[in-house]
Amino acid sequence: MYAFLQTVEMCGDDPDTAEVMPRNVAPYETWVSEIMLQQTRVDTVVEYFLRWIHKFPTVAALAEAKEEDVNALWAGLGYYRRARMLHAGAKYVMENYGGEVPSTVDQLLTIPGIGPYTAGAIASIAFGNREPLVDGNVIRVLARMRAVGADPKNKQLIKFSWKAARELVGECDRPGALNQALMELGATMCTVQNPQCSDCPVKSVCLAFEEVNTVKPKTESALADGSTDSSNTCSLCDYTRVTKYPLKAKKNDSKNEVIAVAVVSSPCESAPTRKRKASKNVETDVSRSDWQFLMSKRPEGGLLAGQWEFLHCKVRCDMSDSDKIPSFSKRKTFMDARLAAIFGKSALIRSDQSIPERCDLGELAHIFSHVKHHMGIEHLHFTSKPQLLPEAEADELRWMTVAEMRQLGITTGVKKILQLVLHPDKAIKAKAKSRSTSAVSHVTHGGKRLKASFFKK
Repeated sequence: MYAFLQTVEMCGDDPDTAEVMPRNVAPYETWVSEIMLQQTRVDTVVEYFLRWIHKFPTVAALAEAKEEDVNALWAGLGYYRRARMLHAGAKYVMENYGGEVPSTVDQLLTIPGIGPYTAGAIASIAFGNREPLVDGNVIRVLARMRAVGADPKNKQLIKFSWKAARELVGECDRPGALNQALMELGATMCTVQNPQCSDCPVKSVCLAFEEVNTVKPKTESALADGSTDSSNTCSLCDYTRVTKYPLKAKKNDSKNEVIAVAVVSSPCESAPTRKRKASKNVETDVSRSDWQFLMSKRPEGGLLAGQWEFLHCKVRCDMSDSDKIPSFSKRKTFMDARLAAIFGKSALIRSDQSIPERCDLGELAHIFSHVKHHMGIEHLHFTSKPQLLPEAEADELRWMTVAEMRQLGITTGVKKILQLVLHPDKAIKAKAKSRSTSAVSHVTHGGKRLKASFFKK
């Protein structure tokens, strides 16, 4: 372990500037960055991080912010529970620590939304405490260093990784730099599929690398069919054989959810009248961007907690590969009950509401980490704003303009649906395309980390 420690700490240091003092890193910014970087690529996070720190530069500013402002700034980054927990954590720090992020792991773990990994990151990077942190990249590096062949999610391997990381950081004068070096090594060099073993700064103390190169000469000799000419390269047994450590993680089966979505709209009362060419399905003299849309707020727990979305109902939910979206006529039947509960049955047929034919906008698919939503989308436009039933008004429903949605912050999935309404020509094309393939929105994952210098005060 000590040999590894020396090698990592020297990695990247210029001999002429080896005695560099630790950087002054802001605890709050470290906290925000680590939460944002969980299951999200660094190139995606940078822009969000800069906007966040500009809007909420301190713990106090975040604690005083409205929930809707926090959600708006996070919109599009995914895993929205992270934003809620950051907000709750800031309030907790204000109430219990006077607005100052604590420096010890024990204290950090009392803050909502902070687990062992984030606590270790803040304590080591921002305060220079000798505390370990372990993520998927670190587990992979340590598993190969010690040639441990277990699933990365194996509890014993995770326990071993924390123990090994604690031993390493306990011998280190710059724990924050070491922790970041371990993560960067796993993210950029000791990767899952194509590790750059020949350039790795710790290959001399890596058991997986040693094992591969012990077996390699024998294999080369056999392939040469008795030839004494020993080549340094082998197309069958190259350095990437270290990828057998750790074992390939078992993927959990993602479930399919088929959802009927209804985009309900009406003109804003104060919207300016602008004569426009009538579409095939919706007669209107008002720009679609001036419409207001009925939005529903999701429950405070679970997927996309607290986010606003168009009206929807679940059609099918199972663990099979069935992802077939029902026909438009069947989806309308599913949605009728929800619409009637909001507007009343008579409102859907009253002549003074002048409801046009309900329009099928096509299909979209949206992928989350553990579930895939297959959405059949329809549009229902009222030429005058309908009244909600008294019992429906108590629900989390709100009429919003496009501008209000953008200000409030909406998810990527809602943005995609909205585009189908605002640009009906594209909706028609999307509908035709969906017969062969669905448009898919991906939530990306990654393991790169922002360098400590990025958060320098």
